[in-house]
Order: sequence, then structure tokens, then C-alpha cells
Amino acid sequence: MRTIQITDISVMSNNQKVLCTKVEPIKDFIDGHYAEPVKGQKYECVLTGNGYDKITIKTEERIPSITMEMIESNNGAIPVEVSNFVCKIYADRKTGNLLVSAKASTVQPAIVDNDPSDLLFAN
Repeated sequence: MRTIQITDISVMSNNQKVLCTKVEPIKDFIDGHYAEPVKGQKYECVLTGNGYDKITIKTEERIPSITMEMIESNNGAIPVEVSNFVCKIYADRKTGNLLVSAKASTVQPAIVDNDPSDLLFAN
């Protein structure tokens, strides 16, 4: 079985903006409940240059660099930069359907026009 690996999110977004629309913590599911501690974050993102396809990017960040309050106060979406992106596209062994797994070290608010003073939200 063949796996395709992409290490540059701009390839998937056709060099257009990537917008984060949702963030939630990753926790273990034990005995029917989510248990502490937080193991990472899941960022739901939209690839604006690829038909507004959605992709979920997982990180190992204990504390998110983007919050739902930030997203909501920015009309439901924040342009982001993704560091150390790795996406694997592979076929499900049983069904043959294509699946996507995406990870990164961080997903952060983007700097507008390469000017750090234009950071949408300061950390």
C-alpha cells in the first residue's frame, strides 16, 4: 500500500491563505469519558486556495496558540502559519477510501504582510 507525504501546507492550499475555524484539546478517552491531561490540540483549518477544503491538523501543544475566543472575535476564522507540517494521504485497508492525517509542531496566527507589528493577536 502506498502513502503520499506532503511537508508543505502551501502545496495543499495552492499558496493561498489557510484559515483556522476551530480548536479543541486532544485528551485520552478512558472508561467512556475524556480524561486529563491535555495531550495536544486539534486545529480545524480551511484551505482557501483548494476549494475551501477542510483539514484537521494535530499538534502536541499543551496550551493552544489560538483560542476559540480569538476565532470568534475575528468573524469565525483566523489566517494561520503552520510549522513543521506533515500530511500523509493513504488508503483505508478495508474500504480503499483515501484518508488524511496531518500533524505540525505549531499552528499560530499569521503575520500580515510580513510585518510582525501586524500580528492579528499577540501571544
